[in-house]
Amino acid sequence: MYNLFLDDERDSRCLQDTKTWETVRSYNEFVDKITKDGPPGFISFDHDLDDAHYPKEPGEALREIDYNHPKYKVKSGYHCALWLIEYCKKMNVPLPKWQVHSMHMTGRYNITKVMREASKI
Repeated sequence: MYNLFLDDERDSRCLQDTKTWETVRSYNEFVDKITKDGPPGFISFDHDLDDAHYPKEPGEALREIDYNHPKYKVKSGYHCALWLIEYCKKMNVPLPKWQVHSMHMTGRYNITKVMREASKI
């Protein structure tokens, strides 16, 4: 079983743990990896997977996110979480264990919210 680290810039060494990680940098890499190898044992999510996603002004990371905004043409970690939930339902497998390491506060909240809700099902 593998562990998956989703981040466009950092690598898994920032986690400083003993797990063996495979890193993916985008929504497409995330989907391809899980489709090919099945769900990992553990996932660490980043939210911002493109330069356009990063907050540009003070307080922006705390505002509600409009995922229909053109800056989300490139999908975020939130989109990865939504895809994973649907994939696990379709394949009738449990969600892997997970954490969110994103520094984007609202993005972190959004991923955490959908993953917690899906874990209750």
